[in-house]
Amino acid sequence: MNFVIEHISKRFEKKEVLRDISFTFESGKIYGLLGRNGAGKTILLRMIANRFQPTTGQILLDEQSVWENEQAQRQIFFATEGANFAEMKVRDIIRWMAAAYPNFDKEQCLNYAKQFELDLKKNNLKLSTGYKSVLRVVLALSVHTPLLLLDEPTQGMDAFHRELFYKL
Repeated sequence: MNFVIEHISKRFEKKEVLRDISFTFESGKIYGLLGRNGAGKTILLRMIANRFQPTTGQILLDEQSVWENEQAQRQIFFATEGANFAEMKVRDIIRWMAAAYPNFDKEQCLNYAKQFELDLKKNNLKLSTGYKSVLRVVLALSVHTPLLLLDEPTQGMDAFHRELFYKL
């Protein structure tokens, strides 16, 4: 997989959020975006995941633009705090993911959920902040897309769950 960001800028009305960012992701590596709150990390992830279009520049996956490109988007999974599954139970979310993503490993996800002690019968809106993060990471680790984007994946997790996530 060849993933390139070329001269990306993003502006919302008069506020410039990102300016002329370029880099390449190499396959098989883990990258982290570090920066202060408001630096544009989440905006960049949202642009990669086709939620926002860059004001200038382009995002390429195997030399194809990711913007409104369904084939490219199937190669990307974005797990973020804003993920909304309405009032679904955890087990129903897992079933939905298995139907929506061809490479989703339902058995692996259920195994991870057990390791994290995630209650499958619980409505996701009633999960604590930490368990909402747990749900996002067990789904993300089971989806098996070439490009996995995690936005603050351990937010609200206790030390035990953070350590388990890092191990997995």
